[in-house]
Amino acid sequence: MRTYLYCEAGFVEKAQWLPNSWVNVVCPNNDDFEFLTKTLNVPESFLDDIADTDERPRTDTEGNWLLTILRIPVQNKQNGSLPFATVPIGIITNNEIIVSVCYHNTDLLPDFIEHTSIVQDDGFYSGIFQFQQLLNAVATVFVYRYPCIGEFIFNLIRLVTYLAYIALVIGQYIASA
Repeated sequence: MRTYLYCEAGFVEKAQWLPNSWVNVVCPNNDDFEFLTKTLNVPESFLDDIADTDERPRTDTEGNWLLTILRIPVQNKQNGSLPFATVPIGIITNNEIIVSVCYHNTDLLPDFIEHTSIVQDDGFYSGIFQFQQLLNAVATVFVYRYPCIGEFIFNLIRLVTYLAYIALVIGQYIASA
């Protein structure tokens, strides 16, 4: 399934691909594969790497394309003792295109998209929220490879969250006065 998301006040789904939009592909079929490789010219090797369920988090480049593979949680329905497992997701970018590809249905990306659309339509609060999301993604990668840096980034996220709450309270106080 392929969706096209454009950032307006949060991510908004569009009927067709637009420049500078995000293409989110979940459980790609042959049509999705052809669209990615023929229309957007995404390297086939990137899609093959993401399809490997044992793929480790890493980055790779090919031409002007950058592949970032992360592992995200999914509910584990096969093993009752472990509630979650992780699966690879690929974030593929070049100068104009952002593509996410995951060969498994997960709740993570739909939740992320939903939460970006309920953020206030104020650039300040929206910017803080999106900055927090970026820091969370970066911290998750770093916490496993460089624990000191990951811990520092998580502390920075807490600070940004506190500042956002303070700004929200002040904004509501001024609006009610």
